[in-house]
Amino acid sequence: MNITGHFATHADLDKLVQGRIDFNAALGTPAPASRLDEIRRDIHAFYQTRLGQDIHCYLVEVDGEVAAIGFLQAHVVAYHPGCPTQRFARITNMLCYEKYRRRGFARQTMEALIALAKDMDFDYITLDASVMGRHLYESLGFVDYVPVDPPMHLRLRPKD
Repeated sequence: MNITGHFATHADLDKLVQGRIDFNAALGTPAPASRLDEIRRDIHAFYQTRLGQDIHCYLVEVDGEVAAIGFLQAHVVAYHPGCPTQRFARITNMLCYEKYRRRGFARQTMEALIALAKDMDFDYITLDASVMGRHLYESLGFVDYVPVDPPMHLRLRPKD
């Protein structure tokens, strides 16, 4: 069994596209089958232009098959005392495929993304913790953050 972990390059774009589609499906929001080709093209174009810029991805593969994939997105904001460098990161997707769970691949992915965020001198990392991932995130030092003013959401377009 050959296990490798690496930061994605443009040669990995098809894997990143599939990872994003699978991540959404795992959340219970799969891409509509009637638009799947269009969605694949859009995701591909998104990562093509942003990978290595403000989007970074780490992959763990077992015998060439993706076992775990995680994305880190850089954000730049105006000065705030809680973010003195004006830069923070967000884990936007973290997916470990079911047959590879409980083998440390999600941890390996998260540790690589955290190390990258430290190397890039971000002030902090945010993420949305699923029930399944919460224990891992807490073991890595993530804590619940309840802002004084909770975020709100205004949908401007109908969902697919």
